[in-house]
Amino acid sequence: MRKVFILSVALILSVNVPYACANDYVSGVANAEAVAAVVAGTLDEANVSWWGFDMEDSTEAIQAAIDSGAPKVTIPYMGKPWIVRPLEMRSDLELFLEPGVVLLAKKGEFLGRGDSLLAATNASNIKITAYGATILMNHRDYLLPPYEKAEWRMGLRLDGSTNILVEGLRIEGSGGDGIYIGATSTHSGERFVTRGV
Repeated sequence: MRKVFILSVALILSVNVPYACANDYVSGVANAEAVAAVVAGTLDEANVSWWGFDMEDSTEAIQAAIDSGAPKVTIPYMGKPWIVRPLEMRSDLELFLEPGVVLLAKKGEFLGRGDSLLAATNASNIKITAYGATILMNHRDYLLPPYEKAEWRMGLRLDGSTNILVEGLRIEGSGGDGIYIGATSTHSGERFVTRGV
């Protein structure tokens, strides 16, 4: 009887506490209640693990958290890499990567000549805080078929974006520049600051 009671308490905590232990999400189970609160604007911070953690491909979870409109999006340390395809950031975003987080480019993806792991186009007011976190791509793979030879598979790509602050981010193995700053036909990129990168 005691074991049943303890299990019941654990289930209640996992539903009602948005910041549950990372291990609660390794199975890929999402926290629907917390996601609904973010979408409704009740919470100002979104934890990507609420959308789930998929050890094969977590792109959809991270992109959904970014697209939720939450002012701050946290990518928590899960003990394993977040394997992803290209991700697109938006304006007015604070992206926080916990120490130990690895955003790992998914093998067999990034086939487009300009596919970058994190990108922003014509966006503004983005802060990335990532002390102890890493973006890791597969540079050697990009040199061989089926990849078309290119120099534009960046770790962090910022096109026509302004007021960007990046702190502590480590970038390895990109197929181009670690960080690329460029303009678009409608916006010039400016006011970009890095600290400890």
